[in-house]
Parts: sequence; C-alpha cells; structure tokens
Amino acid sequence: MLLPLPGGPTNRILTTIEPHNKFITYVMYEGYMREPIAVYYIRYSSMQQEDGDSERRQLHLIEMYAKANNLRIDESLSAKDRSVSAYHGANMKSGMGDILNHIKEGRLQDGDYLLLENLDRFSRDHILQSAPTLFQIISNGINVVTVSDGQLFSKDGTALMTMMQSIMQLSRAHDESKAKSDRGKAVWDAKREAIKVGNSNKIMTSVSPNWLKPNKDKTEFVIHEERANIVKRIFDLSDQGIGSVSITKILNGENIPTFGRAEFWQKSAIDKILNSRAVLGECEFYTGQVLENGKKRRVSTGIVVKDYYPKVISEALFDRVQMKRKSRVTGGGGRKGSLFSNLFTGIVKCGECNSTMQFINKGKRPKGRTYLKCRGHEHGTRCKGVNWRYDKVESHIINLMQHLPIQDLLPQEAQETQLMQQEKEVQAMENSVMEINSKISKLLDILDDCDNSAIKSITERVSTYQNKLDAEQHKLSALKSNYLLEREKIEHAEDKIRTLRGLLDFKASSEESLCVTRATINARLKGVISQIRFCSTKGEHNRWGGKVFYIHMKNEETYICRIDPPSYLKVGLDSEIAAENMTKLITGHLEIEPLKVPDASPELQEAYLNKFENTVSK
Repeated sequence: MLLPLPGGPTNRILTTIEPHNKFITYVMYEGYMREPIAVYYIRYSSMQQEDGDSERRQLHLIEMYAKANNLRIDESLSAKDRSVSAYHGANMKSGMGDILNHIKEGRLQDGDYLLLENLDRFSRDHILQSAPTLFQIISNGINVVTVSDGQLFSKDGTALMTMMQSIMQLSRAHDESKAKSDRGKAVWDAKREAIKVGNSNKIMTSVSPNWLKPNKDKTEFVIHEERANIVKRIFDLSDQGIGSVSITKILNGENIPTFGRAEFWQKSAIDKILNSRAVLGECEFYTGQVLENGKKRRVSTGIVVKDYYPKVISEALFDRVQMKRKSRVTGGGGRKGSLFSNLFTGIVKCGECNSTMQFINKGKRPKGRTYLKCRGHEHGTRCKGVNWRYDKVESHIINLMQHLPIQDLLPQEAQETQLMQQEKEVQAMENSVMEINSKISKLLDILDDCDNSAIKSITERVSTYQNKLDAEQHKLSALKSNYLLEREKIEHAEDKIRTLRGLLDFKASSEESLCVTRATINARLKGVISQIRFCSTKGEHNRWGGKVFYIHMKNEETYICRIDPPSYLKVGLDSEIAAENMTKLITGHLEIEPLKVPDASPELQEAYLNKFENTVSK
C-alpha cells in the first residue's frame, strides 16, 4: 500500500515537564498543540493460539510500555488480526491494512506511535515485500516500537541504523517462518507417502476421530466402544429419516455425553459425524492454504487411505444415510418441534403460488388449532393465504395411505427402466476402470526392462493414467451408490409401504418414541409422495372449486382430495385431467370409488363426470 510522502503541517515538536517529573512530547500543528497518540497492533496466526495466552501477553506488554512512557492508546485506531498469518503478507489486507489506511488518511500523524510485540507481528513476508512498507510508515513520522525489547524505529538522526536493524529483524522472521514451513511440510509429505504406499505400520499422529483412540505404543487405533455405539445410534436415527436437530434432542433428552467439552449435543456435531468418511475407515489428508483475507483453511491433498482407521459403520448404511440427507435438503427446513408435529414437512406446497406451506400452531383447543398456511402469502403473493385445518389434512392422507391397494403405490415401469439405465452406466464405468488398470500394468511391465532414457517418459504416462484412474473410480463410486439405493427402493418398496402402514397404526408410549415414529413416517411418505399441492380458489389451478389438495405420487399417479365436499361438484370438461395425469378422484373420506379418467374425448369425460356427480349427490 502506498502511503503519503513525509511532511505536512507539523511546525515543531515541544517537550514539557509536567508534575511528578513526567516528560510529555507535544506536536505543534499549524498553531495548535496535539498530544501524540499510540495505537497497537496484535496478531497471532493459529486458532490454537486464540485459546491460549498470545493476545493477553501482547496486550500486557503494550500497555506496560505505554504507561511507562506516558502514551495515550487510541483503541479505535488500533487493530487485532486473530488467526491471520503474516508469512504471505495476508495481514496487510486486514488489521495491519487498516492501520496503513489510518496513516494514509491522516488519522495517524507525524509523532504518533505504533506499538507491537516484535517486528514479526508486523510481517513474516519476504524482505522485498515487507521492508518498503515498514520504511514508508517510519518515513511518515510514525514511531514504531517493539515493546518486547523497547526498540524504537524512527526517522531521527539514527535512521540508517534503524533501517539496518529493521531489515535484519524482518529477514530473520521470514527465514524462521520459511524454515518451519519447509520442515513441517517435508515431515508430513514423508509420512503421507509412507502410508500411501504401505511402507509404514505406524499411525501418523495420535489425533483421531472421537470414537477411536491410539493404543499404548501408538502403532494403531482401537475403537472406543461406548462412543462408537453413539455413532452407530446417530446413523441409525438418520437412516430412519430423523434430522440432525431432532437427533440432538433425543441424545440430550437421554443425557448421552458429548465427545468434547460441550455440555449439550449441537446440530453441527451431528452433521460432522454423519458426513465423516472416517466411520468407513478412510483417512483423507489435508494441507493448509492461506486465503486472500489472511484466514487459513484446510484443503484436501487428494490422498485418501482406506482402512487407516477401524471401520464402525457399513458402507451400505453410510451411502443410504447420505442419499436420504441429500433428499431432505430439497425441503423441510425449519423447526420440527419436540413431537415432529408436521408429518408432511418438505412435500407440501401452495398450488397457486408454489410457496411452501408452513405449519402453524395457534394453541390448544377449543379456541386454538393447528393449520397449514402458504408462507408466500406473507410476502405478497397472489394467493389468499387460506388456513387448512392440519388435523383434517393429516387424517385424509393417512386414510388414503391405509386404504389404497399397495399395488397402486409401487414403482411403475418407468422407474424400473431408469434403474436399468443406471445399471448400464455402472457397467460402462467398471469397464473403463479395468481398461485403465490394464494400461498401467503394461506400462509398469515395460518399465522393468527399459533403459534410463525412457524411464521419465513412461513414468509420466503412468502418472497421467493414475490421475485418470482416480477420477474414474470416484465417479464409479458415486454411480454405484445411486444405483444401489434406487434398486433398494424398488426391491423393498412393498416392505416399506407395509412398514409405513404399521407406523401409522403405532401408539407411542413416550414423547421421544412419538418423535422418532413421526419422523420415520415423514421419511416413508417422502418415498411414496413427491408433492402435495393445496388450492382453495376456483380457477386455473382448481377447476372444481372449494378446498382441494392434490397428492402427486412418486409413481406418477395423482389423487384429488376434498375437505368437507359439497353435494355438487363440477369437473372441468377439457383435457386438463389427462394432461395433468390426475387419474383418480377421491373425496376426503374415500366415500366415492376411485374413478379412472383416461385420455378421452369430452363426451367420454362427460360420462365420467355424470357418474361422479351422481355418486356425490346421493
């Protein structure tokens, strides 16, 4: 950052003797005197130091120096860079960058002080980047003080010596950081390579997932049985369709201890466990990366070692949970309540503006009830925001699920065709992986017999194929997971529907079992129903009038339900029914036999209409 050239309005510097023999320096600015101010700069580079003593130590030294030299600290112009590295100069864009701006804009002036513990707090960047910025600060009259040793860097008569000292300190700081970085990188590279090629029977570090611990000689990890059982419980609950927030309530309600210092389970801890492939025994290696804002983040090296940890979860369960969690992301956000009050979270929509229908609890009866209401109505959408009695909606849909023939809920031919296509894609990717492996094996055979001139070329080709193999294996793993999950949905669809009906008849003995049961029902309903749309206004989305909701099934069937149907219903005579695939008309209480409405002429639809109206009016 470029700073203003030295100079400005300063006329002269005065030193006066105050009571108690304290010397105070004042700076005269165009006819008025201004007491010099001091600002401080504090920095540390890692999150671990945040819990330690670094900030307190630096601030204590700064305050001691300011008090001893009668300097007034201006907190508003001071800066702190927490968890920001100075090795690549990232702090020049954050806290130290703010101080440079204060100098540039005149808030810090000739004669003021910048206090810091050491010059390595200012910068650990290369000397060619760090020294010019420091010299500009000093040349603008700012007195830079390293409070650990009381060294003053200023633009007085000792400027040359000051410059030499600062260059030496900045250079030493950079060299120390570089050496530390290089040593650490070399050690970890060696460890990773040894593990990757299988030449090490020792664990890289005693740091491990919370459900594991190193053995006494630190050669392997052993399972912490109590914690591993908690991990399995978390995966089992998620597999039942229970979200992370509900899982935290269950664990906290049972007083199950957390894995760390936290008093209660949090959603973030549950998500971290459910997303971790360490439960499968995999160890992914990471390296540090400094961002533009100076913060550090972990970046994958691309090296994943299987069977590094003991496995505590099967791959089938892990893949199933990931797929279910992914499907829940598409809808169903928000609070579920302690009893999972809304069975239809994530699948209820307003049929007029396509906004989400939200669950509203207006208190206990007789005055209060629970309702579904369009969330978009609050934000000015065109729909009327009609309240739908939740108890009636739930009763109608449960009644439908219990009485429809199971065959009507099973996957249709289109889904089976899609599964066959996925199976072909998996087979094609497996063939591609086998072909690449074959090419690598042939090149390695050639490498054993070739002369030195060809080794480099062949090695490069092996490396290229290996990178391609890694990418193809990653794709294959994803394809297999999707295929197996879809196949399971179809193969076990009937069992799941029977399970759903059993759950609908289940009488919970406690709030916890009720929450688990209703969350499981929600997950099962999402496996059968794609969306429920509510319409209350006669018009484009509701040709029948009254309060109607459409249940769109995953097998591409659609059911139309009415709440409290009137004695006469007029069904549209155009091709809307066939076009929207609304193949069955059912009242809320299933008093009318489902009517098949084929893609037929208006005359035939008129016949179905008459039968429908006559049945309703009886």
